[in-house]
Amino acid sequence: MKSLACLLISALVTTTVKAQEANEIRIAVVAPISSRIGHVAQEALNGATLGAKEGASRLASWSARPVEGVPNIKLDFFDDRGDARTAQDVAHAIVRSGKYAAVVGGINSGTAIPSAHIFEQATLINMSLGATNPLLTRSGHRWALRMSMDDDQLARDTYRVSQDRFLGQPALFIHDGTFYGELTANGFASAHHAFKGEFAHVKNLGIEGDGDLQMPPLSRGAAAVLYLGGMDKFAIKVIDRLPRYIHWTIVSGDGACSEPMAQETARLHMVLVCASQERKASVPPSGSAFEQAYKAQFGQQPGQMAQAAFDAVALL
Repeated sequence: MKSLACLLISALVTTTVKAQEANEIRIAVVAPISSRIGHVAQEALNGATLGAKEGASRLASWSARPVEGVPNIKLDFFDDRGDARTAQDVAHAIVRSGKYAAVVGGINSGTAIPSAHIFEQATLINMSLGATNPLLTRSGHRWALRMSMDDDQLARDTYRVSQDRFLGQPALFIHDGTFYGELTANGFASAHHAFKGEFAHVKNLGIEGDGDLQMPPLSRGAAAVLYLGGMDKFAIKVIDRLPRYIHWTIVSGDGACSEPMAQETARLHMVLVCASQERKASVPPSGSAFEQAYKAQFGQQPGQMAQAAFDAVALL
């Protein structure tokens, strides 16, 4: 918390100086606008727009001598298309411009992580809205922050929220042998131990997903839960190996919660539960002031990404 506070104070000092020089603070907002989750990106842009108003209001109230009225927070939107290479190109463009006091985004781990290194070299603070891969903030970067839980935390929270639905069902815990996958599966397993007092053996099936599943004895038509840590290619290989006579629920970190994974679980008549989506269902509604402002301006209920973008911009 101390290092986070130092970073935010540093960012505030930088933006205040810029405001005094030009009465304008510029923040780059990066989101996958033209991707298949463009609707989520639009939520983030809407939330950021409201956050800019809130941030400007806070700056005005903090300033002893406002510079010609309320400072203007200018947002520039960038489309990373949900693609790592495009996200890096966008990050380079933001850094080269030298215009920005901070970056809000990207939304997912696959774009936020490769961009973080570029922003780190430029000492440009960047706040990811939805990246859950622990590597984003466990790689030694001082300027990379997140607005969401990482997958280790999400796994524990997901288990806590969903455990009642799977009470009494046999559970398997597997991962792909990567740091990310093992951390996620261990998060599920440690929550299982904490809530049920039962030891959970976590199996490493390897990156190809071809290790020994070691299935427990299950009768035809029984229900079982597979807690999975890994990416979607690994996950699809694993679920294709599961016996079809069992009613499976697949609980996963966001690394495996892709469109191909959703299609494959549907084809196999399995239920897919994604960590961040499950947690969203358990999160209380947004604060009334923000909710009312969002609905008044955009005519719809704000989602979690809108709230995260609002908080990120207002905070920075």
